[in-house]
Amino acid sequence: MKNKISILLLLALFTLTQVSKAQDFSSGDVFAKKFWLYALGGTMVPVGLKIDGDSLPTVFPNFNNGVQLGVGFQYNPNARWVLALNVMNFLSFNYKNPLPNASNAKVEEEKLKNGFNSYFSNTSIGIEGRYKFIPLKKFNPYLLAELSGNYYLAEIEPRLGYFEQSRVGNVDFGDDIVRDKYTLLRFDAKKIEPSIAFGTKFGIGCDYKLNENIILFLQGTYSTIFTQSNLLLKSNCNFISIQAGVRFGLVKSKSIL
Repeated sequence: MKNKISILLLLALFTLTQVSKAQDFSSGDVFAKKFWLYALGGTMVPVGLKIDGDSLPTVFPNFNNGVQLGVGFQYNPNARWVLALNVMNFLSFNYKNPLPNASNAKVEEEKLKNGFNSYFSNTSIGIEGRYKFIPLKKFNPYLLAELSGNYYLAEIEPRLGYFEQSRVGNVDFGDDIVRDKYTLLRFDAKKIEPSIAFGTKFGIGCDYKLNENIILFLQGTYSTIFTQSNLLLKSNCNFISIQAGVRFGLVKSKSIL
């Protein structure tokens, strides 16, 4: 009798498991596809202190917002978890010196005349994990985390300062004209040689199922590149990203455990 009850319980458990699988991965559901390719793009915003403890401008936080492009490949081991490989690049231009008198029309004219330019480029390869909150729904929010290797390089235009000084001549000799004296100060440009650093990324996003083969997504992330040991950067590179993209399903599975 006990054996019969055990067998019935096992059969019931097996039946419930199969029903659960069928509900999670019906033959027509987009998330039953195990392998996906995707492309994404967006903007990145450098964050951090713009002036350091010595009252000198920092490097990365003073760059303008940049652009990002990337591609990825993902594997869905089950309904909630995703494992992905990402290749990303971001590029930021226009370093802005935050110090007073660091920029005005005369300075910008000097930069343009001499062809000065600034940029910060980073290419990363990362392993990303995602956890989906409500799989199988049309809207599917998720959390993500990534560990990456980063290849970065940068160049910063010379820091220019333009100051106006006025003085009054010797009134006793009738020289009471105000004279302006302009001084253009230039500091050496900085060039960050190609270097490698580890990085992390954390964020939240949402998938939107367009059809069985296409998913649109939007995500926001906070990233850190551990560049503190770099003699010119002197601190980690932190930035916020807003990205949008599309995923394309490749291989369909009848069941994903």
